[in-house]
Amino acid sequence: MSRTTPTVLSCVTGTDFVLHTGAVVSPFADDHPELTHAVNVGGARNIIRAIKSQPEPDAIRLVTIGTVAQSGDRNPPHHWGRVGDPLRVSHYDEYGQSKVIAERELIDSGLKHFVSLRKTGIFHPGILEIRDPIMTHSPFAGVMEWVSVEDASRLLANICEDGVTQDFWGGIYNIGGGDGWRLTNWELQLQITQAVGVKDPRQWYDRNWFATGTSTGSGSPTPTCWNPSCPSARTPSRRLWTAPSLPHTPAFGSQAKFLPP
Repeated sequence: MSRTTPTVLSCVTGTDFVLHTGAVVSPFADDHPELTHAVNVGGARNIIRAIKSQPEPDAIRLVTIGTVAQSGDRNPPHHWGRVGDPLRVSHYDEYGQSKVIAERELIDSGLKHFVSLRKTGIFHPGILEIRDPIMTHSPFAGVMEWVSVEDASRLLANICEDGVTQDFWGGIYNIGGGDGWRLTNWELQLQITQAVGVKDPRQWYDRNWFATGTSTGSGSPTPTCWNPSCPSARTPSRRLWTAPSLPHTPAFGSQAKFLPP
């Protein structure tokens, strides 16, 4: 969504729901902090202003996206994250810092119907195409409760349906994919590489490429938003490792099983 106030106003006018999912995210966000705050914080402010300028702002329901990285790095044995945990963003995590500010703007807005969904890592097939050091920032022993892109999208759609209770609004929720998505980074590497035919990820990586003691985000967020207000079927993690579920696997991935160890 454009950061230009008139454009935002025209998009908001006449709506029942505003799903604010756009943002500048890491790793690009970390290299462009000024742009990140201008988009992530400025965009939230513009949307809030646009809603408050409507004849009936209380009739509009605003859904924004936060991140479990707002509570900083949470490695075992302190990897369980709760909404009420202190906000302690990791150093140089501009995305997480901008989301803390944007969320505070939301809480202080005076809007009646808002919600902030602090998302964990969203797994999608394109994740295999990322070529950035951020892919090595999580220690192998670190834990992350991922969520599939399908479930993350389904949750947003369900929020717009009838039957969402009033007590859901005005809340802050951690979003995760459930027990099946709670994986150590080593387990994640094993599942991804085995899905494309590589039995041992050490054929791809050297151990010293990966961080040993830092990360961003709580490993296992408490997924309080899945029930009872917003029931949503979850995708079992194993389903995403089958060939039909990885249609966008890059060429190097599909040929990986033919590489010698």
